[in-house]
Amino acid sequence: LYGTNAYSGVINIITKSPKHSQASGQIRLGYPGLYSTSITLTQHIGDFSAHVSVSNLHEERNPYRLEVAPDSIILSKDIILNYDSIVNYQEHLEESTAEIQLKYKEHSLFINTFNNKHAYMGVYLSYSSGMPGYFADKGLLAAYRIQNMKLYEDLSLDFNLYYDYFQRDYPSNYLHTEELNLFDKKFGSKLNANYRFNDALNFEVGADVVKGIDYNHTISSIPNESIIHENLEGGEKIFEYSAFMQGNLKIDFFSLLIGTRYTGNDIFESNISSRATANFQLGTKNALKLIYGESFRTPNMLELYFYHPSVVGNPNLKPETSVSYEIAYITQIDNFFAQATVYYSSYNDLIQRVSYSREKPSEYRNVGEFAGYGFELELKYVNHKLISTFLNYNIINAEDKDEAYSNYRFVPKHTISAGASKEIGNFNLAFDSYFYSKTHGNLADIPMQYTLNIHVSYHHDLSHKLGLNHTLSITNINNSDMLIPEYIRARENVNQIPTTAFGRRIIYSLCLDL
Repeated sequence: LYGTNAYSGVINIITKSPKHSQASGQIRLGYPGLYSTSITLTQHIGDFSAHVSVSNLHEERNPYRLEVAPDSIILSKDIILNYDSIVNYQEHLEESTAEIQLKYKEHSLFINTFNNKHAYMGVYLSYSSGMPGYFADKGLLAAYRIQNMKLYEDLSLDFNLYYDYFQRDYPSNYLHTEELNLFDKKFGSKLNANYRFNDALNFEVGADVVKGIDYNHTISSIPNESIIHENLEGGEKIFEYSAFMQGNLKIDFFSLLIGTRYTGNDIFESNISSRATANFQLGTKNALKLIYGESFRTPNMLELYFYHPSVVGNPNLKPETSVSYEIAYITQIDNFFAQATVYYSSYNDLIQRVSYSREKPSEYRNVGEFAGYGFELELKYVNHKLISTFLNYNIINAEDKDEAYSNYRFVPKHTISAGASKEIGNFNLAFDSYFYSKTHGNLADIPMQYTLNIHVSYHHDLSHKLGLNHTLSITNINNSDMLIPEYIRARENVNQIPTTAFGRRIIYSLCLDL
């Protein structure tokens, strides 16, 4: 039961929570232009535990050729800077993160903060609009949770309260005397109760609310420390609420999970999204799953109310919706595991950034309906004495050929990932590779691409309390940029953007475990 802003699925990230007190640290050095460090500490005292981690990363990627808007910057009547439309662009990345998690019985407190800087190409992909500059991002997430608190023998309660803050600053002119500022603050809370009727049936009900308390996007003058322009017109603070319920039935070889969620919003009409999963256990090592899912995404404040020479919002946008169907077969034979999935998904009211002409700003629009279907095969063999391998293959197709709407034209039809690892005493040898077939770009086709990584690890103990793990990796051996289409802004002079523009790299990692 995903709720809003988790369109088409959710990635569930579970942070580390060791059961014993321990400490670890890691140092990574890479050539060219990479270094990172991280420290993690965990302490347990009776029912109380504390987990703290800090990390930082610095990365300089290899320059690559990029086509930008031809540019002329007039500094004075005698000084005019002319820039060609082809530049060697180099990306930089700096990240720092700190996290603390405190637990006492059913209670937990989680705080995460980050501060990042990464290269910025300018509003119009030009020097006069801010390139080369930096996005400066910072944020804070604080959450308090009561988990699985027993009210009665068969009734438990979960409660979650969180605060979320995000800010981004980035330049908007060639002297970097003006910058764009975006910030967002919101509170949210969730309460749900689970009642266990018997061994076969349990039922869950709950509700949550989200209140946006501040959302703004401005152009500011750095020398004057003043706001030049408000880029959000009529940016109401969204208040959203929802109620949900689901039941789980288990009888012998069969289980069924059905749930539905009602979401209300002070800007849009209400939404009801449901999910159902039927699981047939065929013996001890075979299973068949049937999955039905609905989801939706509300337009964000920039898509609704943004007003800027480059793009304007549309307050009449409708939420995006999707419906998906999946059939999955899972089997395990000794050390061999396989899962095969067939799926079909349809999408309505997709929101796209549409550009009508160079003289007018782009505009956000609901552009229509499209669908896709595909097949995914996951194979894995795990044998620590012999070898461990995996192979994943995915094929995806668009149901219709209306390229004005469907984003499937930007998705590779075939995707393959594979890898293997072999333990030899204290050594571990491993490789992994990724392959994407040819796909459409914004302006022209992007040929098939692949990348290959090799790793050699060695583990040894200096004492019964201190262990060291050394890893030497050669990543992106074939020096691929692994290009993806530039379909978000759909600039008329940009076809694709590299995702691995750091090229071939040699990385040494040292991990210490206490």
